[in-house]
Amino acid sequence: MRLISHKLLEGQNSEELMAFSRVEGTSLSLALNLKLKPNPPSPWLLVHFHGGGFVAQTSKSHENYLKSWSQELTVPILSVDYSLAPEAPFPRALEECFYAYCWALKHCHLLGTTAERVCLAGDSAGGNLCITVAMRAASQGVRVPDGIMVAYPATLLTTYASPSRLLTLIDPMLPLSVLSKCLSAYAGTEAQTSEEGKGKDSSSTAAPGNGTPQSQTTQDQPLHMEEYPDGFQPLRTEQLTDTKMESSPVNRNPYVSPLLAPDSMLKSLPPVHIVACALDAMLDDSVMFARRLKGLNQPVTLCVVEDLPHGFLSLLQLCKETQEASDICVAKIREVFKQGQERTDEDAGSATGGTGQETERSNGAWTRNTDGEELAAGDGQSR
Repeated sequence: MRLISHKLLEGQNSEELMAFSRVEGTSLSLALNLKLKPNPPSPWLLVHFHGGGFVAQTSKSHENYLKSWSQELTVPILSVDYSLAPEAPFPRALEECFYAYCWALKHCHLLGTTAERVCLAGDSAGGNLCITVAMRAASQGVRVPDGIMVAYPATLLTTYASPSRLLTLIDPMLPLSVLSKCLSAYAGTEAQTSEEGKGKDSSSTAAPGNGTPQSQTTQDQPLHMEEYPDGFQPLRTEQLTDTKMESSPVNRNPYVSPLLAPDSMLKSLPPVHIVACALDAMLDDSVMFARRLKGLNQPVTLCVVEDLPHGFLSLLQLCKETQEASDICVAKIREVFKQGQERTDEDAGSATGGTGQETERSNGAWTRNTDGEELAAGDGQSR
């Protein structure tokens, strides 16, 4: 785990936390300036689960935007490191994230917060873990977070085909081979091509014209292919139709694919804010998940940013568009934290009709309200 805080808050410089961070096996890193005078504890706590397809990345690799979020929100952030697949398939990551969430609630005084409002945030695989940790908390009688903000979340880890998933055929950020490997690794199954399934050597190809297997050495591979981990290289065009993922009941487990969760589990979720991107292969999954929550009258918002790919949070310094998309995420998290105050104001006055209405319009983004209309940013016209 990694504790990130722009300001030093009471409890973060306690000897108890220092001792805990030094205990072997705790894996708690502190991104704090202990030389500062501690400020009063924050009433808010953000628990973050990183993305990376369940197979890669750490809290450190997401620290660039988390530090910015901590500064903008003035909130301590506990970013959780979890065991990665395929060495640690489902349910290891979920169990570790749920344990970390429970630990944070119990030891919030060490994190510089009173935890009056708690928000879960994550991107991609981390978004999946945010949703499933909240469902797990509800099922175990543990305090459910006050809200969830997920960016381009993985809500359906099956081979279901949708228009947006066709982007994996041309997407350099999330090619089909990488997606299939990640999903299979987390489920504990093995993604194969039909050639591998027939027991043929995957390192040989047929020579043109005679069908004779021809050895393919490392020198024959393009240089950029060597940059990919073993088994995650993008497939050649002729291999795309041969790609398959082993079907497994695990993929349909609601704690793996929350989109397939029964209504009773989805009704236990707090308000969910989804920030998706138009160039993401998982866009349709986000839309379908938001639609399911809306059908259950659950508070949900969906914001789709234009012209950005899957993983845009890791590209924060690349261009102003990624910064603007990150600002949308921050606004949604702030909405979770301030919702308690707004709810008190609503109780004092007349309650408004409906739940989960999306009214915010941001530059370069589409917003979807719970009536299913899409609004173009800035013009307020339904499309």
